[in-house]
Parts: sequence; C-alpha cells; structure tokens
Amino acid sequence: METLIDRSTLEELRATLRGAAYAPSEEGYDEARKVWNLNAHQHPALVVMAAGAADVIAAVRLARDEGLGVGVMATGHGFVSPCDGGVLINSSRMKGVRVDPEAQTARVEPGALWTDVIPEAQVFGLSGLAGSSSVVGVVGYTMGGGLGRKYGFHADIREHLAYVAEEMSPYETGATFVNFLVVGDWNLERTRASYSPEDFEHLVELKDRYDPNNLFRFNRNIPPSSAQE
Repeated sequence: METLIDRSTLEELRATLRGAAYAPSEEGYDEARKVWNLNAHQHPALVVMAAGAADVIAAVRLARDEGLGVGVMATGHGFVSPCDGGVLINSSRMKGVRVDPEAQTARVEPGALWTDVIPEAQVFGLSGLAGSSSVVGVVGYTMGGGLGRKYGFHADIREHLAYVAEEMSPYETGATFVNFLVVGDWNLERTRASYSPEDFEHLVELKDRYDPNNLFRFNRNIPPSSAQE
C-alpha cells in the first residue's frame, strides 16, 4: 500500500526516536510488520520499532495528528486484527525487567519474554508463572489469558479436550475465553461475553478515560462508550 505519511513528517519523527521507523517498500518494513503466524499479514502505513516509552509516545502523537489508528505488537503471537493503514508500534525491543524481591513482583517492558524474566527472578529465588512456554511475551500472556499446565486451565490431549467439551456443553453460556478471541470473526458481543459485566464496564470506563477517541482501535479492542451507542 502507499505511504500515508509524507516524507518530511516521517523524517521529523525519525529524528526524535531512539528506535526506528519503517514505511512501506523500505528495507526493514516487512520484518517489522511480520507476525508469528506467517499466514497472517498486515500492511500498516508505518511501523515504529520502539526502544523506549518516549518512542511510543512519539508514535501515538504522530498517529493522532495524521488521523490514523494505532496497533501494538510485541511477539506477534496474539495477532487478531491487522493494523492496515495505521501506525503499528512494535515493542519487541523493549525487554527491560526489574524485580522487587520484597514485594515479589516484576515490572516488565512490553517486549519482554518469559526468557527475560526468569533469570532475573531466579537471582532472588523467585519465578514467574510462565505456563508451558518461555518464549511468549509476558504482557500478552498475562493480559490475553495464557494457559499454564500446573497453575492455569489446561487440556492435556485431544481426547480429554473432546470429553470435557461434551460433558460441559449443557452448561455453556456462549462466552469465549479471552485468549480464544483470535478464533473466528471478532465482534463486540463476543468480547463482552468473555468478561463479567462488572469487568467489561470497568474496561469501558478505562477506555473512556484514556482513549475516548478510540485511537487504539486495532488488536482486541473494546470501544469507548460513545462508539457503542
């Protein structure tokens, strides 16, 4: 697709970044927009490889000024809707981890994988609940409903999964596990059914407060209340 951002605006942005920015047809663009599932494709107007919070802020401001939507991607495992024509913020370079041994918590940047967290936590005799894979993003795993074999929901083999599905079918509510919103066609009602009414309303309140114009409208988006009327 054609670049929607003029060259002077793009160069002004690049002058402020610690990371990099790639427009279509430029070297590095295809690698920066690539998701984990190679059968899925997206064609943003610009990809910003953010190296820190200031880069993220700069990318969001540019998108706002240009009237474009914003998509966010770290590892690309949780790809849901393509950021076609928008500004894609690739946070895979932001891997900082800071462990608080007294609070037994970790503060991680959005590109951190569990492989980044585990060695930092082990220094203090701690470990995060990383589930079955250490090469997925911490933020996506935590916010998107990651599955752990010991401490989270798990279906060991296909026969067990089929058995559970058959036995539980009388109790179905039509809801969708948040991590499975990537399956099938997305719509707001599927998302609403994945949360309790209280949690969903709280998420809408946060959207109203921090993104009332729905700038962040890609990914698993919950629109602000004004867009649901």
